[in-house]
Amino acid sequence: MKILFIITDMNIGGAQRLLADMLPRLASVDDLEITLLQYDPIVNTPISAAISRLPAIRRISIGIPLSHAAAINPLVRMRAIRRLRAIMRRFDICHVNLFPALYDAAIAARGLKTRLVFTDHSTSNRRRRPIIRPLERLIHSRYDALTAVSPASARSLADWLRLSDPDRMIHVVDNGIVLSRFLPPRASDSESTPLADDHSDLFDRYNAGIEGEMKLRMQRAGIKCQKEVFGRDGLPLLMVSRLVESKNHDALVRAIRLLTTDERYTRRLRLYPPIFLALAGDGPKRDHISALARRLGVADRVMLLGDRADIPRLIAASAAGLQISRYEGYGLTAIEILAGRLPLIASDIPALRYATRGGARFIANDPQAIADAIMTIIDPASPDEFNETLLLSARGLDAARRRDIRHTADRYLQLYRQLLADDIV
Repeated sequence: MKILFIITDMNIGGAQRLLADMLPRLASVDDLEITLLQYDPIVNTPISAAISRLPAIRRISIGIPLSHAAAINPLVRMRAIRRLRAIMRRFDICHVNLFPALYDAAIAARGLKTRLVFTDHSTSNRRRRPIIRPLERLIHSRYDALTAVSPASARSLADWLRLSDPDRMIHVVDNGIVLSRFLPPRASDSESTPLADDHSDLFDRYNAGIEGEMKLRMQRAGIKCQKEVFGRDGLPLLMVSRLVESKNHDALVRAIRLLTTDERYTRRLRLYPPIFLALAGDGPKRDHISALARRLGVADRVMLLGDRADIPRLIAASAAGLQISRYEGYGLTAIEILAGRLPLIASDIPALRYATRGGARFIANDPQAIADAIMTIIDPASPDEFNETLLLSARGLDAARRRDIRHTADRYLQLYRQLLADDIV
């Protein structure tokens, strides 16, 4: 079976992470021939490193620009469609991710025998306006199978397209992660499980506090000191995501300002190393976030790390993980944070509740709510409050173990085989 995976780029993002983790597993299946096609030039990004090392996965580029102007330029779109069509005709399955590949591949496949699969990775996008709905319905109807990364994403897509039978027409395939990156073999299951009845253990861990928990995670990961990872010491608050509008980085930066200037927080934080916000990822809002941090006087407390290949080490050396989003299709980095045994603070939205199975501290997208949740982790008011964080982390770790990329790859492979056998009705 020849499978072509089509995506716009391989920079940091949920769709890119899915392919980076899933394709190596699919490439190990004897009867599969895997090719990854991307629009932009092929460069070795942190997220595509694993794919670059595997000769079994062929990578090609069609050299199409990814700017907004290019996305709406009909000449660019025609060029993309011609190049895609010439390549797609050689494959049994074409699995498409992201816009504008969604449109280009649907048009390019007209009259070809290749089977089309599209995965929706979000619950919202800028195209969802009534005037565009007829075009969206037509484009999506060209696909032999529509998939979504979560029930929330599937419901959102079905409502937008006004599908008559969404349960039959959209297949939910949970995203997954490579657990071995975040769960070192020497770490036992019991290490992250709170022992609420063993008061001596609980009080020992409570007295060791946030720094004790960080040291334990760093020891598991073989990290001697935080400077190895962040270039500075302190209490890092980590968020891994693209710097885009769907993520609420503004609220995070404003929460950092509260934590460093409001006496309600500063008098408690005097006893701890300095906190700072570490943002891993890149995107169009980078300059805006940097300017906001300078304007609020917290530029020295906000680190823009760019795309990083060492996400497991960032997680291990952090004090708390954050996933503050306006909307999400799934929230894959939230699962990575939980797999790394890091307490997670997340926006209270359906996709994140589903992905984490309640293993996070859920909050509103409000700077003060974020600041309060961070303080609960850094400076718990009591052993019970500390134990609640441990309980949430244990629940989140269990959720992460259920999100192994092997299950995701096997489910997609089953779908591909069903498509070729004409078993989908």
